Amino acid sequence: MRRQRLAEQGFMGGLTIVRQYLTRVRSVVAQKRAFIRFASAPGVQCQIDWGHFGTMADGSTARKLYCLAVIECHSRLLYLEFTPSQRQDTLPRCLLKALHFFQGTPQELVHANMLTAVLERQGPLVRFNAHFLAFLRPLQITPIACNVAQPQEKGKVKKGAIHSIRHNFWPLRTFRDLTDLQAHANQWRDQVANVRSHATTGEPPSQRFDPKAMRPLPALLPDCRDTAQAKVHTDFSMRFDGNTYTVPPWLIGPSLTVKADHHPLTCYVKEKAVATHLRCWQHKQRIELP
Repeated sequence: MRRQRLAEQGFMGGLTIVRQYLTRVRSVVAQKRAFIRFASAPGVQCQIDWGHFGTMADGSTARKLYCLAVIECHSRLLYLEFTPSQRQDTLPRCLLKALHFFQGTPQELVHANMLTAVLERQGPLVRFNAHFLAFLRPLQITPIACNVAQPQEKGKVKKGAIHSIRHNFWPLRTFRDLTDLQAHANQWRDQVANVRSHATTGEPPSQRFDPKAMRPLPALLPDCRDTAQAKVHTDFSMRFDGNTYTVPPWLIGPSLTVKADHHPLTCYVKEKAVATHLRCWQHKQRIELP
């Protein structure tokens, strides 16, 4: 086909010449690029990345399953959080849990060009997601978006953490639900991933990690729960994320503010909590309180 198109433009050579030329060109293109190795001082940089792990069934409902991996680059200390969504509030909520685990904040956060962090990119010019920046600003963390199609820029988390989770933790395990999955993940994190001798550093991440190098978390932390406005219907319930939850009957009519993370779901009238439920990950369920 290539030889035919070249002939239409006046090429008189044979097919062998075309093949020899393509072989030479492809060998040049296929040459591996060299990269400068980058090492971070303690507490300077963390890298994050998402991994997709298929679906998880909860009753008759199957939800997509993701894992956010967070690496402190100097020590390779790992935090991981499984979640059924990648919504706008999910990323900050998981990151906040990771920062509690690291006992402080790094100076920089390296991440991919996901929509929850980057809205638009033109070469080196990056327009960050305003919600993401609002989360990082009080923590004084500088976001660093990797260049497009350059996974080596976050190789510590991409090739290290996600690969280890996918091939070391994940195979041959079964889980009852999301809570059971996270419990197994925490056990593997603390008893395997962070105590083994790391292939690059030669030290266990838990021993190499220096919590004093992290900057302290601010006293006032952002509220990273999923938030929505919901109307109370005549059956004294409101709808949230595919399910209905009951509230006191005297609230029929007005709208409530609903805030939820992975487990508790709380309904508010102004600033007052009026009902708290355990969040249900199934669909079309009615969750009642006596």
